Amino acid sequence: MRISAKLSLVIFLLLGSAIAHATPQLPIHADYVLKVFGLPLATTRLSFEVEEDNRYTYSVTSKPAGLAKLFRRYTVVEKSTGRIIDDKLYPDRWSFIFDEGKNPPTQFLDFDYKGMKITGQYKGKDVYLPIINNAIDRAITQPTLILDLQSGETLFEYFVADRKKLKKYQYQSGEVERIKTKLGELDALKVQRMKDGKPHRTTLWCPPELHYVPVRAEHREGGLFYVLEITGIDWGDGTSLTSD
Repeated sequence: MRISAKLSLVIFLLLGSAIAHATPQLPIHADYVLKVFGLPLATTRLSFEVEEDNRYTYSVTSKPAGLAKLFRRYTVVEKSTGRIIDDKLYPDRWSFIFDEGKNPPTQFLDFDYKGMKITGQYKGKDVYLPIINNAIDRAITQPTLILDLQSGETLFEYFVADRKKLKKYQYQSGEVERIKTKLGELDALKVQRMKDGKPHRTTLWCPPELHYVPVRAEHREGGLFYVLEITGIDWGDGTSLTSD
């Protein structure tokens, strides 16, 4: 797997796109640092914008940090555009771009809910997937999760178009834990990804007072331990928090 693809996959598994209000209205930005075994690997900015006609644009922009900058200097941008209907996100297009080299491979998915199909290209090859249970793109998995958390649900299942495959993701919320973050100590709801009824690799901490925006996420894979920590958040209405 290319480093750029690996980086985007880890960020997706940890956080994907984790910023949204119960009724998205204002542009939102959140900044994170991704670490592996405590060493900075990348910085990530999440951006969520809503237009007057209830169309949204969500993007995840990641850049190498720390020693990783010595080996890779590219920027990875994952984007989802679509519509907000009854406080739910329905993507029209997902795209993935990294600026390594002059001719990066084309990667996009178009969602046709009327035709119940997803079409696009991944690494220059055609993709065709069925839409099952209002399938969404991988970028908006977490905003969808957060909106469901705000509704008081505790168990969630999503069909996610992840590049050239349709995957099923399950999450379950648990107890509220007091955790230390770069924004201070917060009471956060612990949310775990599930597989076969058991916790599976990824855990998020989502404070109710921050509208369930994850402030910390952990992921274990291939003997590596990744941690994503929030460093700042801007609600777009003059309210913001940053680390000291």
